[in-house]
Amino acid sequence: MTSKENQQSSQAPNAESNTELVKYGITRTQVDYFYCGKYRYTDLKDAIAQARRDTAA
Repeated sequence: MTSKENQQSSQAPNAESNTELVKYGITRTQVDYFYCGKYRYTDLKDAIAQARRDTAA
């Protein structure tokens, strides 16, 4: 999935979706992604570790 596709798929829910979220007690959180080369990480320490490995190679 490209970052553009990811941005489109993570758009805010519409009014109908919000109703379902409330009905079922579903919560939504934002997630930070860290990109290092062609890889995507949700944990900064993993992205830094990969960057260090890339630099050492």
